[in-house]
Amino acid sequence: MAYYDNGLINQLLDAANEQGMNLDEGLTWRLMRRVKWPKKRLCRNQDRSVEANGAGWHYLDETGCRIRFSTQRELARELGVSSSHLKHTLRLLREIGFIVTGGQGWLEFDARLVWKGDFTLRDVYIEFQRRNLPSLAPIEVGYE
Repeated sequence: MAYYDNGLINQLLDAANEQGMNLDEGLTWRLMRRVKWPKKRLCRNQDRSVEANGAGWHYLDETGCRIRFSTQRELARELGVSSSHLKHTLRLLREIGFIVTGGQGWLEFDARLVWKGDFTLRDVYIEFQRRNLPSLAPIEVGYE
């Protein structure tokens, strides 16, 4: 199951537009749709028994809010945009908090906005991002 918090996403996109950012929303959605299912495995002790008496402790090898790619140039080609346009969009997505971290060949969305997979894992991973990414800003949601 894929999860996109449309209310929060639209709020961030609207704020970006109000600030005069030229953000390609179509490219943003195409990037979000590339998120893969999380990969997990049971935690095991040295004797191969399951930790916590099988209570469901898992290692999360791949998150449900991350995309992988060989190079930005290759990603741009696959998405049908120029490398410079992709780099510009990624920079803006970092500025407004869509993308919270990344590295060589991967980037990670805020799990509160984008997630694919089990919601229990999502809740745990949101807490992980909150604790381990000090730059992760709270998202203010106004209801009228």
